[in-house]
Amino acid sequence: MRTKKMQLSEHIGTYIIGTILLLLAAFLLFPPFPTEAAEAQSITLKDATARLSIGETKTIQVDYSKLKGGYADLGIAVSDPSLIQAALHDAGNSQAVLTIQAQGFGTASVAVYAVSNPAIVSYAAVYSGMAEKGEVYTITEGNTLITVYDDRLIYYNTTLTGKNGATLAVKGIGLERSKGIDNLKVTGDLLQKDTKLPGLNTFYACFYDAAGNLIKRQAVYASDPISYNELTISWYLPEACTKIILE
Repeated sequence: MRTKKMQLSEHIGTYIIGTILLLLAAFLLFPPFPTEAAEAQSITLKDATARLSIGETKTIQVDYSKLKGGYADLGIAVSDPSLIQAALHDAGNSQAVLTIQAQGFGTASVAVYAVSNPAIVSYAAVYSGMAEKGEVYTITEGNTLITVYDDRLIYYNTTLTGKNGATLAVKGIGLERSKGIDNLKVTGDLLQKDTKLPGLNTFYACFYDAAGNLIKRQAVYASDPISYNELTISWYLPEACTKIILE
């Protein structure tokens, strides 16, 4: 008879993910003497990645035939429960089914691990609400616009507010990709110029990694438009940036 494991709470999931990473680091630095039983144990996920729309559910097959403790020894943890939820079901014959549902926009990971030894673990990266490869679309969330790429999210309002009163009405936004550093370009009408630095307007963008950590807040400086009020400003994106908030 199939059983179902309850979803882990946010605090438990975060704690277990951290514990797994610490144990993995310890095993790499101070590897134990290998034994035949330890070397044989493993957990295998059929898919290492999943791309889902918000509210969409996906299942991934889990093979635990090489885990000594069987299904009873399996645990799951998600890196960010606000983005994805996960549950594990036993399917018999040393197979389990991992069910993942997308809850919010962003990237997260889900781990299936051995409770008796968290160093025995397998991960799947989940792209929640992200666009298909090569596609892009824009949605609204309250008063905020979100432009969604396959690997990045850009949050902004219709008007950017810079330093000393500089304001820009956004007309266009896009990423220019290259083999080097990607470039974010924003085009708009300059509604109000900097009141303290004539001829120079300053705007800001905040860049975050997949874990939600701020990489940096970066200013961009743009001269007053030569003709009309149209202005283009751009930022080079730091490595590992998955989320951008334009101020």
